[in-house]
Amino acid sequence: MRHRYPRRRSFHRVLRIARRRGQRPSGAGFRPRAGERHQVIAARRPCRGHELLAAWRGFLPVAARTDSGWIDAVIVLFDLDGTLFDHAGADHEAALALRAVLAPKLPEKAFLTEWRMAEIRHYSRYLAGEISFAEQRRARVRAVAGERLSDAEADLAFNFYFSAYRNAWRLFEDVRPCLAALSGLRLGLVTNGDGAVQRRKIEALGLAEFFDAVVISGEVGLAKPDPRIFALACARLGAEPASALFIGDDRRLDAEAASAAGLRGLWLDRLGADAPDPIRVASLVEIPALCAAAG
Repeated sequence: MRHRYPRRRSFHRVLRIARRRGQRPSGAGFRPRAGERHQVIAARRPCRGHELLAAWRGFLPVAARTDSGWIDAVIVLFDLDGTLFDHAGADHEAALALRAVLAPKLPEKAFLTEWRMAEIRHYSRYLAGEISFAEQRRARVRAVAGERLSDAEADLAFNFYFSAYRNAWRLFEDVRPCLAALSGLRLGLVTNGDGAVQRRKIEALGLAEFFDAVVISGEVGLAKPDPRIFALACARLGAEPASALFIGDDRRLDAEAASAAGLRGLWLDRLGADAPDPIRVASLVEIPALCAAAG
């Protein structure tokens, strides 16, 4: 039950989590080490292990500080592809399946490189309104199979890819623990893409229950990095941009664009950039401790 103290095993796990975030137990509670990037203070008073665990799970108020200041979020917004959903992993599996039937003689590395470059190039054109959603799919197939394919043939090839892609849909391991810990806050999703496809992902991955608002570029006619799509998401959740935190895996389209729109933008970099970055987080498990959870 939520009010019961965790077992000793959980307590030690909390201590390890705290130490990784620059904390250490002391007579005055958990205090941050000097120079650490994240300084987390649970309830701003002497804190026992079970209280820290409760705060981590979202049952006590938590405040946090980064190099750029305290984050006191009323709403938290997430990107979908690459942030919650492992698009790269699913795409890799599906692209290999497509190569086996479309271009088996083409070296695997060359095929995957060309496929990924085609996705970036033609999906950007779709988001900019230059081509339709179906046209960007055909262009991606033709980039690896040649221009000889008719529309019907290109559609058939992409449908084969998409079936394999759909079968490989999965969430990153840190997603559900993060969303569960943020259950006291209003959560939103802001994603670029076709409305039908993105909503199918959300339902299939079991994400719908976590979010109070979902904003998809294909449904609203706006796409990141346009600041209006962030403002629309905030409005649907009844909060000002200054009270919103946005997390995404693309530094420019997500973190920097959200910051430019007046939100607090964070860049989720699971691969781990070498250089220190004040807006970078390495995992979604860091997010609950960076929010002032609703009491």
